[in-house]
Amino acid sequence: MKQKSIIIISISIIINSILFSNSNAQLFGAPEKHFDEYEKPPKPDYSKHSSWAALPDRQDAADIFPENSLYEENQSNAKVDVFYIHPTTYQNAKNWNQDINLEKVNDWTDLSRVSRQGSIFNACCKVFAPRYRQAAFGATSSKESGKLAYDFAYQDVLSAWKYYINNFNLNRPFIIVGHSQGALHAFTLIKEEIDKSKYFKNMVAAYIIGIPVLKGQIESSMQNTSICKKISDINCIISWNTFSMGSDASIYKKMAVSRLGEGLEAKADKSLVCWNPTSNYIDSNKMKPNISNLGPVPTAKKEGELPDLAKKIKAKCDDGILFASPPNSKEFDLFTLPGGSLHMHDMELFYENIRINSILRSKYYAVN
Repeated sequence: MKQKSIIIISISIIINSILFSNSNAQLFGAPEKHFDEYEKPPKPDYSKHSSWAALPDRQDAADIFPENSLYEENQSNAKVDVFYIHPTTYQNAKNWNQDINLEKVNDWTDLSRVSRQGSIFNACCKVFAPRYRQAAFGATSSKESGKLAYDFAYQDVLSAWKYYINNFNLNRPFIIVGHSQGALHAFTLIKEEIDKSKYFKNMVAAYIIGIPVLKGQIESSMQNTSICKKISDINCIISWNTFSMGSDASIYKKMAVSRLGEGLEAKADKSLVCWNPTSNYIDSNKMKPNISNLGPVPTAKKEGELPDLAKKIKAKCDDGILFASPPNSKEFDLFTLPGGSLHMHDMELFYENIRINSILRSKYYAVN
């Protein structure tokens, strides 16, 4: 029951404070009938390569990187794995969950997310990214059917994880990565499956991006997992939610703290986790570009390649929110959600920053 409530509370926050303002609700139509009235898509078989969006021993969308990145793809020699869970890309209202055999959806997932998020980690790690019967965009607009759709999707993530750990991992260090819906599933996976398992010692870190996470949530619900506070920390969680500089994120913060804090003790820390990827420290309000002076991937999408990285992305954490100043150029046609949320760009705005962060953190893990 705790797993379900965390997912629904987090989704409700995203709906009410960002996605489902009056101006945006029509973008994400929900299926007309109840979850139970639809035929369920066939279960993925994770022994088949077709059930994976990315695997390290084949050519796929996670292999590319910007030509001006400081680091090339290095999966063949990587000593660490990444288990990456992509965000929602299923926009159809014909079912609550995606059939992973829908090629158009898979192509869009690979082009828009795997190539722009999963590929960040191909310099530090071997990238494993399961396809799963993700909940549709419309699942965020229905309390009951939406909850069932997210629970249904998580079971695939869990199955993919178990197959990965038993057949691919072979006791190697790993990083967990998830954005938005993927972050919800990643958080649950760590809490329910990894934190108290024999595999926990192998978890370098977890990037739980694009959902609100209270510090008290981690401290109260996890036995071993901590909050990453500096670049050399391991076995810990990194999280942030991006808003444009100067925007008002007060509604988002208030709703997150109120709803996620309901089940916590009065003395629990109810502040939001905010890692600043441009400074490599938690809660950093220093406005400076990262050490490479490179950061974001422009929004232009090109099949089979990524545009060159832009320069001087600046960001600061302020009361649990990451406020960013993206480059002001025609290359950045950002999809800004109500309230100034840059939720859709939480990771690609900091592409090179995260790339460097994951490399350094993997090196620190190796010497600990």
